[in-house]
Amino acid sequence: MPSRKLPTLAEAAEILARRRTRPARRPAPPAGRSLTPLLKALDERFGQGPGALQARWPDIVGADLARRTEPVKLSSPRGGAPGVLEIRVAGPSATLIQHRSAEIL
Repeated sequence: MPSRKLPTLAEAAEILARRRTRPARRPAPPAGRSLTPLLKALDERFGQGPGALQARWPDIVGADLARRTEPVKLSSPRGGAPGVLEIRVAGPSATLIQHRSAEIL
């Protein structure tokens, strides 16, 4: 088999200019774009933020804890970290609530 001669730099540039390459694939869209309609539907159905949480608080923690506590703020940080729920507790019940935090979550 005879050896094949390599093209010069000018010939290589000409060959590459004539050839069509596949277009680069587009990156996947951000996850938030596809989740937005779902989140909007959930917000319409269940409400938003601490107002909706406050309305359903007795169902979530039970009547006994609901008399002593009140949800104040629900914050969800970026980056997939767990959210934070701030609860207002009346006086000496704070220790009881602290021990029952796993149940509340």
